Amino acid sequence: MLGCVVSLTSSHLSGSTIRDMNTGGSVLCSNSSFSSLLSSPNNDPEPSEPTVSPAGDYTQDSVVDGTEYYFDSTSGIESSSTNFSNCRFTGDTFYQSARPLTFNNYPGAISIKSCSFTGITNTDDPGAAVHVYTEDSLSNPSITAKLSNFTSCSARGRGGAMYVSDVDGILIESCHFEECSAGFGGGIHLTGKKVELINSHVTDCTSSTAGAGMFGSAHLNMSIVDTRIENCKFIPEVGLQPGGGLYLASSGLVSVKGSQFIGCSSGGPGGAVVCSLENDLNISDTLVKDCHSGATGAIFIMQQGDCPSILFSHVLFDGNSIGDDISFLEVVLRFSENVTKFPDVAIMGNDNTVYPTLTFDDCFTTIASDSLWC
Repeated sequence: MLGCVVSLTSSHLSGSTIRDMNTGGSVLCSNSSFSSLLSSPNNDPEPSEPTVSPAGDYTQDSVVDGTEYYFDSTSGIESSSTNFSNCRFTGDTFYQSARPLTFNNYPGAISIKSCSFTGITNTDDPGAAVHVYTEDSLSNPSITAKLSNFTSCSARGRGGAMYVSDVDGILIESCHFEECSAGFGGGIHLTGKKVELINSHVTDCTSSTAGAGMFGSAHLNMSIVDTRIENCKFIPEVGLQPGGGLYLASSGLVSVKGSQFIGCSSGGPGGAVVCSLENDLNISDTLVKDCHSGATGAIFIMQQGDCPSILFSHVLFDGNSIGDDISFLEVVLRFSENVTKFPDVAIMGNDNTVYPTLTFDDCFTTIASDSLWC
């Protein structure tokens, strides 16, 4: 077709693109219309390194959808803060190797409020929508996300929507994560000194490795409060992946209160929750319903160090997979005197020398069982 002429007269094209095929000829367009012709950024040349953004306040009026906002130690002095409020980011405007918000060794406070992130995919790095990484010991940022929605976000490796690593404090409050996916932490991957997930929803998220809803690790304390984790599972649905709803690891107190785990599943242990503990665990006022495990227990607890007490208070187990509601690995337990009602419990491997106290206070399972054993 060298030297040819392509003529479009009185034509209408929708959902397509015209490409330069190096024909050596020409393209003539007259009385034609083109609708919904989005030049996919995934087909464009790879973007150059992002420009460092200054610390400050960003709103919908000041941000450009499709622009990667990148912050590092040169963005502002240590006392600076960066705030995003009422911003909207959509996936069809981003390269697959880019994301809306990146903070690399940023020394200040980070706030995301009333923002939405939809359909964003990052094929190269963790955290499709938000990525916060700190390797500089002099940078001790904190991040707060409130009243924000993360929908259909997908990342390579860790944190489908949000990846936060090695920061001082993490607060996620009144946020919704839906249909997000990654290897570790399909919805969220959080590590820091203190991690809090409050009054939030994590629904229909998937993972291929661990923590389909969330993977969280805290050096001090971790709190899950008034949060609903629903229909989170692993893809593919075979294998021994742990933690259908949450995978939690902490060297400090782990507290789950007023929360719901519904319809979550894993091919391995912990259809609802896996806890890897070095300290106390308190689960209270919580519902664990219709969660399924291919191995051991809706809740699976591994002891990694001294573990003085494990408390279940006002916890209802309802309709979980046949087997054990709670399972322990290499934990030797001594039961407190006020054990009256308890769910199915299995203990595997009693070679640990630490003797935590396990307390069930007014807990109940809908599956009749006498299989409490050590």
